[in-house]
Amino acid sequence: MNRIEHACRIGLILVLTLLIIVGCTSAPSPQPTPPTAAPDAPHETFVLPALSDPAQRNYLGIETTGAFNVTAIRTQVLIIEAFSMYCPHCQREAPNVNQLYRNISEDPYLRNRIKLIGIGVGNTTYEVNQFRESFEVPFPLFPDRSRDLARQLEVRQTPTFIGFVWENGVPRRILHAPGSMGKVGEFLTRVVRLANLEEGQP
Repeated sequence: MNRIEHACRIGLILVLTLLIIVGCTSAPSPQPTPPTAAPDAPHETFVLPALSDPAQRNYLGIETTGAFNVTAIRTQVLIIEAFSMYCPHCQREAPNVNQLYRNISEDPYLRNRIKLIGIGVGNTTYEVNQFRESFEVPFPLFPDRSRDLARQLEVRQTPTFIGFVWENGVPRRILHAPGSMGKVGEFLTRVVRLANLEEGQP
């Protein structure tokens, strides 16, 4: 191999590495990461952009048509998916996340107790809408162009799933799971257990 061929191969490797870094915040682990509990809650400045779709405002129980604090969401448990439009892992995970939404919505006990939203890390409104349309996402997605929300959630890779349980109107983190959620049913079972939402529990 001459020096020119060697230099070309090194250049190609560097370009491919850069594309992977741009596509995802960092490379998620290929296997589901066990969720961990953390005793923190979103900061009081954790404000989500306005929702123009009345159906999505109704889904979250939001009355205002403007920006709102996450604490205004009417639920017992909130699951946040931190994703990026350009992340191939997020794209592959999209059908599973949609199935999670359906499993919750079709369960008479859970449908009003667990809500699901997505945060587009580094994404504009246009990019988030492109992701929504491409993967037919049925739940609310919010742009996070500045990555401020991702920093508050301590997101270091996409996708990452974060869960909060509402206690006396204040959300407390119960789940921080980077990477794939794994099997949808098992993931939902873990969330229900961590939130003490087993049917019959107060």
